[in-house]
This record gives sequence, structure tokens and C-alpha cells, in this order.
Amino acid sequence: MVGAVLAAGVVATPATAPVADDFAIDIPAGFSERPAMAKRLAATTGIAGASVNAWAYVAEAGGAGIYVTAAKTRAPAAATGAENPASVARAVLAEVRSAPEAASPEAGSTETISWKLGEGENFLDAHHQWRHLSNETTTLTRALVYVDADDGVHLVRADCVIGSAAPASLTSMCETTLASLHLTGPASSRKPLPAMAIEAGGDTAAAAAAPALT
Repeated sequence: MVGAVLAAGVVATPATAPVADDFAIDIPAGFSERPAMAKRLAATTGIAGASVNAWAYVAEAGGAGIYVTAAKTRAPAAATGAENPASVARAVLAEVRSAPEAASPEAGSTETISWKLGEGENFLDAHHQWRHLSNETTTLTRALVYVDADDGVHLVRADCVIGSAAPASLTSMCETTLASLHLTGPASSRKPLPAMAIEAGGDTAAAAAAPALT
């Protein structure tokens, strides 16, 4: 779903920034909201058992789209091993990182440009950039992941998809938009979630040794 830049013939509504309890993002002028596209985006988010809200915006002049998703899932009560909150967060980040393969399973049709995972105040901050060679688009993604006091795992994600023919100013606009994404709740409302534990990824031994959330 994330990857469609324009939807010709669709009636647009003026852009309104997402209204949410735990995050905020600035939507630039010149973008129109696409509620129907957002509904499809929410329905296709690949996080098992998650409750999802989504917002979609398309540049009125063409060439770019901004897609915002907020998802919440959780590990079972008193879960351990593969079902603990850290492992659930790892799976959520894996879904973000696998976006190029999800967009097109055909070998060579997409390529990852960069992936970086850092930490904020009790949240993980992932930056992903990849290119769809067939669609001639580049996607810039920022994803914030955190665990709440009840072990709920939250993903707040913003994707900016840019057409290859779009002016460089749109790339700058995308970077500014993603930089504006932030969590609004206090850090004390979130549990620590070390990036090192999440980056263990598919390494079973490393994951087993990673600190569990308590």
C-alpha cells in the first residue's frame, strides 16, 4: 500500500494533521488528505493482532505522498521468550524494515539505501530509505517504537514516497516532515527498550541474552 504516490481522479480533502494521544507530526501545506487511501492502509498493515489508525496525504502538485500509521499490539500477560514485549517490538521493526520486499517480491525490483536504528527517551527511532526501481519511487520512513506501562507495544510510522521525477525540494520537505514526528507522552510513561536488544534480530543466542523488559 505504501508506495502509491498519486491516485488520479480521487476527490481530496484539505490536509489536517493526525489527531492522536501519543504523537504529533506536521503535515506541510500543499498536501490533500485521502481518507479512503488511509482506510486501505490501515487494513493492510502487517502487524498481527494490532489495532491500527492511518492517515494519507498526497501532494496537490503531484510527485509525493505522506502516509502515517499508528499501531498498538501487545505480548500476552507475563510472556517470556518470543512473546515478550522486546521480541514483539523486534517483530514490529522487522515489518518496517521488510517494506521493500513486501512492496515487490520480485528480485532486483527494490533496493535498500539505508537503515539506522537509534534510541530516544524510552523509545526506538528507526530511519529507513529504500527505492522501488519498477515504480521509480524512493521511500523515506521514520518509525518510533515504544512499550507502555501495560506492556503494549506501539508503532508510530511515517512514510514519505517521492516520485523519481519530483523536484529536490520535495525530498527536503519529506525530511522536514519526518523530523517533526515526535511522541507527546512523558518518557516516564514508557518502559526502557534498548536498541541493542532489538538489533539482535534473528540471532537466537543474542536475542536470548538480550535484557528482557520487566
